[in-house]
Amino acid sequence: SGEGAAADVNGVEQWQNGQLKNILEDYAPDDIFNMDESALFFKLLPDKTLAFKGETCTGGKHAKDRISVAFCVNMTGTDKTPLLVIGKSAKPRCFKGARLPSGVIYRSNTKAWMTAKLFEEYVRLIDRRLRLRTEELLV
Repeated sequence: SGEGAAADVNGVEQWQNGQLKNILEDYAPDDIFNMDESALFFKLLPDKTLAFKGETCTGGKHAKDRISVAFCVNMTGTDKTPLLVIGKSAKPRCFKGARLPSGVIYRSNTKAWMTAKLFEEYVRLIDRRLRLRTEELLV
């Protein structure tokens, strides 16, 4: 259904202040990374608008065309890993004859969602980058 279950706020807080704090104290802020993903509905129009008094405004169907984007950066913001963009098309027409900008990785699947396989590939890529600098990734 896409709905998340209620989280045990006290348990999370205790874990953050206890175990997580103990794990992270051995690492410098430059070596602590956060990764998140977000959906970008690139054809979705606003659901609200300004209208003059007496004017009517009718809605329509919501566009569901999307890409997913994953971001990963260290705690100080000095090390930004490549951006992972996930679309539906394996070879988008807009890419024909074009090269992706450096720092952008494009992958695809039928729903343009992050999957376990894509996540693992992305984490392994970040790990390889860090190992080149003789650093290791703690997941």
